[in-house]
Amino acid sequence: MDLHLDDFYVYDVDTVANSPWRVNTVDPYDQKSINHMFSQWRRLPADIPPMGRFLMSTKENISIHKGFIGFITLRSTWARLGLLSPSTVADPGFSGTLTMEVFNSSKHSILIRPGDSVWSMITVPLSPESEKMYKGRYQGQQGLQLPKALQPLPIKDKHLGISHEISSSSMSTKFNKDTGRYL
Repeated sequence: MDLHLDDFYVYDVDTVANSPWRVNTVDPYDQKSINHMFSQWRRLPADIPPMGRFLMSTKENISIHKGFIGFITLRSTWARLGLLSPSTVADPGFSGTLTMEVFNSSKHSILIRPGDSVWSMITVPLSPESEKMYKGRYQGQQGLQLPKALQPLPIKDKHLGISHEISSSSMSTKFNKDTGRYL
């Protein structure tokens, strides 16, 4: 199944608009810092500049049935032009459009247009049939979707027998060797 570009995109501000030596830190637990790294939505067509990283959506809504997975890969013509796109797996039970990343590794801008056939999806049966269906945070998405912040990790304290959440805002870099804890 060929997957085609929808009408909108966002680009990574640091790789496209700013100096390549300027780097902002992105906290995967902080939605504001994630949102800050991307431009406003733009309408295709677009020139992907050298070293530019864009997020784009597929036009197609896909549904992966129980017992199958979908492998999504970049079509070879786009790869030969210099685009890279991480291979993606659509889990059993996923339904919606896909938000995909493309990166221009060439020294030339690459023009992309709405409706371009950029990715292919191969549906593969699982063996044995999977009982676990996708119920993740991107289920049912429609159109372009920015990354969603990760949830804090639950940590069980062996010494106190309690659970607490740890996130970037609660993490410390000072470690107490006597107690085995971060201060």
